[in-house]
Amino acid sequence: MIKNKIKMIIITLILIVSCNENATTNSNTNEDLNSFNYGSYKFNQITIYMNDSCDDQGYTGLCNYPNLESTLYSQNECNSINGTWTTFLELFEYDQSHIIINDDNLFIYPDCESGTFTLDSNIITISDYDCNGFENSSSLIDSISCIEAGGNWEEEIGTAIITSNTTVLLNEVIEIPQFNAYSENQCVEYILYLDSSHDGSCEN
Repeated sequence: MIKNKIKMIIITLILIVSCNENATTNSNTNEDLNSFNYGSYKFNQITIYMNDSCDDQGYTGLCNYPNLESTLYSQNECNSINGTWTTFLELFEYDQSHIIINDDNLFIYPDCESGTFTLDSNIITISDYDCNGFENSSSLIDSISCIEAGGNWEEEIGTAIITSNTTVLLNEVIEIPQFNAYSENQCVEYILYLDSSHDGSCEN
């Protein structure tokens, strides 16, 4: 799942950074939702907001620099202090990753975990499930089978917004400890574009 990977990577960071001066919002600009293209969507940008609504100022990267206290900087400010700029897209190793949205209502994450989804107007509602607790438990894809086998069933509901027939905006709210000084929760926004050249397989 996406949020687990982000928590695992962010928890190791000491210097957090950067500002997206033209932050993308979650407004709908789709002109023809009926022509939405199913297929592989490649991550194009990751933005982190210091709230749970993915609005106001967004932050898109990390500035590594010596002998200075950790604080938020824009990319230009990072360059001015000779810092090394890394986008969250690169940091999370999603720059070559895809989410697969199939026309059979299967939603597949980069780590090959999957969920199901429904499509209503420009909203994709994702049911993200997982069975764990014993070897091969992930092969069980419904709660009854999972619980009867002694596993722990976890299910989350998420949403994505179709902003054009080839663009998807995915948001999730998580807690990133290194950002707690700025806000209790953070909203992570992913912009994905249709990649018609991708073979439709997950990258795990």
